[in-house]
Amino acid sequence: MKPLTEEEKNQRLAELRQRAVKEKAVQAVEEAEEAKANEKIRRKAGQVRSQAVLFITATLRSIVTGQVREKIDDAKAKAAIKAQIEADKRERAEKAARDKALRRKGIRSRAIVDHYTGLFFPTFNFGSSHQRKRIQGYQNAALRAVAEFVAGQSLAYNVDTVSFTMQFPRKTFTQADMNKSLKDLGLTPSAVLIAS
Repeated sequence: MKPLTEEEKNQRLAELRQRAVKEKAVQAVEEAEEAKANEKIRRKAGQVRSQAVLFITATLRSIVTGQVREKIDDAKAKAAIKAQIEADKRERAEKAARDKALRRKGIRSRAIVDHYTGLFFPTFNFGSSHQRKRIQGYQNAALRAVAEFVAGQSLAYNVDTVSFTMQFPRKTFTQADMNKSLKDLGLTPSAVLIAS
């Protein structure tokens, strides 16, 4: 190979410089496109991240709101249960006081209703003696008729304040039940009622 002349060297050098300039231009274009692609990826990742954060925040907010609502509902239910328990305690204490007062007087009443025969057997305990009466036709009557009969048999009872209790199944009939029939109250075919 023969050495290059000065003119050939300059020409070769100029070609290399032009090639380098073209390569730099191509490389700059490629880098610009790559930078644009990276920017799109970065923006997309940012959008996905922000959407995920919003979704998680909304989900957590709904969970917390639901838990708060559940706690409030639980507190209301507990308060209602406590109020019911207190009312039951007061009612039992009042009933116990009434029963105690009647026991001091020696008065206790038990009424037996037989709906197959239509007979009503009240039993009154005045100390050691018992009294029974048989009356027919009460199977379709209202509980008020039974209360009137019991009140008519003893001065210890008043039609407007008397209440009846069944031992089994345990059930108490109040003034609200007085206009219902014995059949509607489940006192058929027979039942034992304690008047108080």
